[in-house]
Amino acid sequence: KGWATILILMEAQPDVVRSKPADVFSKIQKKFDQEQETREAIRAAVKELEQTARELLTSLQGVHQCTKDRIPELCTQVEPYFDKVKSHLSTIQSLLPPNTYYKLVYKLR
Repeated sequence: KGWATILILMEAQPDVVRSKPADVFSKIQKKFDQEQETREAIRAAVKELEQTARELLTSLQGVHQCTKDRIPELCTQVEPYFDKVKSHLSTIQSLLPPNTYYKLVYKLR
């Protein structure tokens, strides 16, 4: 995996091939560090999304314990959670660089 990434980076940046070896590896290390920061930011955003989803699920479980006439009230109470979910998904989308979703998800596991 590591060498494949190095070769891909070298193909994408031909000027890197003409650089000193130390420069090449420092650029590669910088790229790895950026990817790690992105993964950590995505992980934090997903944790927030999961927390909101748990709160939403807990609130929706109340439908099993309430009377039929309270269901509309319960639905009104959970509406703000859906706005939070949309917000969290927007945040995650903004953190994902284009065309790297599967790569980042694979490394998150």
